[in-house]
Amino acid sequence: MISEKRLKFWLDNDLNVLFSGRHGVGKSSIIKDVMDEEGINWKYFSAATMDPWVDFIGIPREKSDGDTSYLELVRPRGFAEDDVEALVIDEFNRSHKKVRNAVMELIQFKSINGHRFENLRVVWAIINPAADSDFKYDVQPLDPAQRDRFQVHVEIPYRINREYFAEKFGASTAAAAAEWWEGLSDRTKQKVSPRRLDYALELQQMGGSLRDALPRQSNPRALLDRLDIGSVDVRLQSLYEEGTDDDIREFFEVENQYRSAIDRVVATEEYLRRFLPCIPEEKLASLIVEHREVLRQAMVAEEQYDHVLYVIDDIMATGACDPETQVEIWERRSAKEMPEKCLYRDDDVAVIDLDAAWVMPDDEFHDGERSASPEELLETMSNRHNSSTRERRHALRTLIEESPPPRTMPIRELKTSLEVVNTFLKRSIPKTVHRFARKHYLADFTNALVLEVVGRADVDAGALIRNHLDQLLNFDHGLVNLCTVTKEAMR
Repeated sequence: MISEKRLKFWLDNDLNVLFSGRHGVGKSSIIKDVMDEEGINWKYFSAATMDPWVDFIGIPREKSDGDTSYLELVRPRGFAEDDVEALVIDEFNRSHKKVRNAVMELIQFKSINGHRFENLRVVWAIINPAADSDFKYDVQPLDPAQRDRFQVHVEIPYRINREYFAEKFGASTAAAAAEWWEGLSDRTKQKVSPRRLDYALELQQMGGSLRDALPRQSNPRALLDRLDIGSVDVRLQSLYEEGTDDDIREFFEVENQYRSAIDRVVATEEYLRRFLPCIPEEKLASLIVEHREVLRQAMVAEEQYDHVLYVIDDIMATGACDPETQVEIWERRSAKEMPEKCLYRDDDVAVIDLDAAWVMPDDEFHDGERSASPEELLETMSNRHNSSTRERRHALRTLIEESPPPRTMPIRELKTSLEVVNTFLKRSIPKTVHRFARKHYLADFTNALVLEVVGRADVDAGALIRNHLDQLLNFDHGLVNLCTVTKEAMR
């Protein structure tokens, strides 16, 4: 919109101004506001119904002076004392030709047919564009001479006047309504002018339904959602600057808030980086599949947030993304430095050194109560119909974090624990195992169990290796050579 400073400058310097703009953008309102604020004695006219004589000069009446009778003009009340300083003529190019011609004289000489207005300083006129690609207005083009009488030509943009809406409906409502309107398509904006939005908010304010003022294709439900939660921009900025992870998570768990905010989050790098780890996982999965920029940010966040890593793993495992996205995920992960300790090998990367042994020391094992027995964890791990990838990861992490030192475990628990590991490997893609191993010392843990089992006289080490480890050599997904495997264990 036009700045107040410019408007005041034109007034202070007695400049005639022609304002042009589409309907409903508040052309009249901004002029009224500056006139009132400056204390100007001004008159408003709608040019379509004007008569230059009746409205400006006055109507004749007979007057007698002794033996002489003559006509005298009786001016309208507003001009009776000739103290009008400004004229605002709305719908100027909808007026009769004689009105436009009269205004030409008013602008240049501050008179009509020689009748001068001694205190008139400016004439401001408002028009709709005669040539508009989207709207056909019932107006007459101004000829060059008429346009040239105005020293200043101003085009008012077709957008929301936030200051006007904020003053009328409050800052929060104005910001929310403006965000909704700015998100409409250009075609829909043609049907919802800023003035129509004004009408809709007035209805809402009176206790009516704003739907009655808006076309269906504008999605009034979305506007109600915006008004309910307030300005999305304000909320997101506040969450970005001051919100905790819990605050952000709670915000995005509300469906209408998520719908209103997610486009801005995806489009703003700072927001995406901060908010991505707090977006509900099912929504995050969809975003990763649909938006490359979300995928790239998620690949960064997975280093710090396990649940983001697991979401990406699940997308890969289920084939939810297109081949191009799968390739990008593989390439980005492969480009990251491989750790020295891994649990599988493929065509390119040897992920376990058979001559090395990493064993978790006894003092890193758990010394308290278990929350679940190895048998319960194995049941969760083995349930193909009800267990998710997340639940299997949780089960294996629980096993590692809660296992007592292997030397204190009965042989049955040792074998069951190895079976949990084995089942996890069978049901996981290589990268899932690799990433889990980096964070949870899976090789160290498994080595410790295997060495303890092998060291017990009542255990057939050959059968153990054959039954629990050799099974891993022929997986379709390429997992090979799990565990230990120190030369002693191999023997």
